[in-house]
Amino acid sequence: MGGCTYQSRLAAYHDGELPPERRREVQEHVAGCPACAAELERLRAVSRLLQSARAPAMPEDMAGRLHEALVPARERGIIRICRAVSLAAAALLVVCGAWLLTGRPDGAASAGPLAEWEVAAVTLDPELAQASAEEATALWLVSDLSRENGL
Repeated sequence: MGGCTYQSRLAAYHDGELPPERRREVQEHVAGCPACAAELERLRAVSRLLQSARAPAMPEDMAGRLHEALVPARERGIIRICRAVSLAAAALLVVCGAWLLTGRPDGAASAGPLAEWEVAAVTLDPELAQASAEEATALWLVSDLSRENGL
C-alpha cells in the first residue's frame, strides 16, 4: 500500500459499504490512480479465491456435541446472573436493615413516646389507648394469657 489517502477506503468500496456519493468519488479516483487500482484488484482477487474455496464438511456428530456443550454453558450463565442478583438483594437487605435499626432516615434520635392519638389509631382496645406504655404492655400480656388459659 502506498501513501494514497483513498487506499483506506478501498475495502469499504469493494464491500459496497460506502454511500453512493462516496462510492462515485472513490470510483473516479481509482480510474486515475494506479496504486489504488492495483490494491482494488488485489482485494477482488482475494475475494474470488475465498469464494472458490470449499468449506470443510462438519462431522455428523458435531451438531449434537455442540448442542450438548451449549446447554451447560447457558445454565452457567443463568446461575451466574442469579448469584449476582442474590448478592445485590442480600446487600440491599443488609443496608436497609441497618438503616431501619438506626432510627429516623435523617439520623436524628427517635421523637420519643407516641402521642395519644397515634396509640389510639393503631390500638383496637380503648382501654389500651388511655394507658401508659408500661400499662398497655401489662394489659396486653394479661389479655393474651387469659386467652391462652381460656379465661
